[in-house]
Amino acid sequence: MIENFNKFLDDLISEENEKSFLKADKISYWLEDWMNYLKLEESFECRKIPKLKRGSVVKVHLGFNIGNEEGGLHYAIVLDNNNALGHSLITIVPLTSVKPKTNLKNLYDNQLFIGNELYWSLINKATVMLNKLESLMNQEGISANNHLKIKKELDYTKRVINEINKMKKGSIVLMGQITTISKMRIYDPKNKFDVLNGVRVSNDVLDKIDNKLHDFYLKKIKIVDK
Repeated sequence: MIENFNKFLDDLISEENEKSFLKADKISYWLEDWMNYLKLEESFECRKIPKLKRGSVVKVHLGFNIGNEEGGLHYAIVLDNNNALGHSLITIVPLTSVKPKTNLKNLYDNQLFIGNELYWSLINKATVMLNKLESLMNQEGISANNHLKIKKELDYTKRVINEINKMKKGSIVLMGQITTISKMRIYDPKNKFDVLNGVRVSNDVLDKIDNKLHDFYLKKIKIVDK
C-alpha cells in the first residue's frame, strides 16, 4: 500500500507539469493535516469552539477532495438551527469567491450570489472594535490594566483588518455542496479571540438560502382545490 502510494506521488512529480505537481503537493499537505487530525481526535474538546448559530461564518478545512468537490480552506455558513456546544459535528454550506471570469448572470442553479455580504460583515465587526478602542483611549487617566486591554483590542482589530484586506469581494454560496463536518475542521473561530467569532450573515441572506434550499432539494407540493 505504502509502496503504491509513493509510486503514485513519484509518477505525478515525474510528469513535470504544473497541474500534476500541484496535485502531488496538495496530497502531501492533506496527508500531513489528516495525520494531525488523527492525533487530535483523542484530546479534541468541541465545547471549546465558540457557540455557532445559524448564519455564523466559519473558515473550515475541507481537505483534499476529488472532481468538483470543494477542498482546502474555505469560508462557509453554518446551517444548523441550534448546534449545541457539546455537539462534535456541524452542517455548513461552503462559499467561493467571484473570479475575474465568473459570469454572475449565468451561475448554476445550485449557486447563490450574495454580493459583498461577507466583506461587509467583517467591516461592521472592525467598525465596532475601532469605536470600542476610541472609547477606551479617550478615557482620562488610563490605568495600566486599561493599557493592556487597549493593546489586546488593537492586536485583535489588526487581525480583523488583515483578514478584510486578504478577502476578495463577492461571494457565491455553493448550495450543491452542503456537508456535515467535524468541528475539528474549523480553522476559525476556535476561540472568542479569533477573527470570525461573532460574524454572521444577514437574515436576508439566510432567507435567500432557505428559498434556494427549498427549490433545489424539496419536492414542490401542488395544492389541489377541493
